[in-house]
Amino acid sequence: MQSQSKTINSFKAKIKACKPHFIQKVMATQLSKKDAFNGKMKSFMTVFVPKLKPNYVKPCCFLNVSNGNGSALIRFESPEDLAKTLRDLANRITTLDWTDKWQCLQDISENLQDTGNLILDEDFVDVDEFKDKWIEEPTLQLKEPIVALQKTS
Repeated sequence: MQSQSKTINSFKAKIKACKPHFIQKVMATQLSKKDAFNGKMKSFMTVFVPKLKPNYVKPCCFLNVSNGNGSALIRFESPEDLAKTLRDLANRITTLDWTDKWQCLQDISENLQDTGNLILDEDFVDVDEFKDKWIEEPTLQLKEPIVALQKTS
């Protein structure tokens, strides 16, 4: 199977040069998580409390999420504020609506991988991307021909 790459002729970007600096910490902890699709890649979540400085005399807590592509540093008023925010996020993504949609997405994915049949449900599948992929690679090997089924409810 040959891969085809697209050439980007133009792009728009803001580039800011910055000198990295080390932040003195009172305490820190870090978790690493392997990428779900590429096990060679990792992401890191680091929580730390920086030492007080002349222009930052109020204590705070940082969450830094990083991988090979970039990072985001988020400041919280306290470790409790960070924990509350993460709990709120965890509560939202474990609601019945989220878990039902996740299960439906898993079912569509398993069906595609196991049988080669694609359920054309625009709520869960980027139909245009799949159409473009099969137009670009008509030799795409699937276990069976692609079958368009009725939209799931």
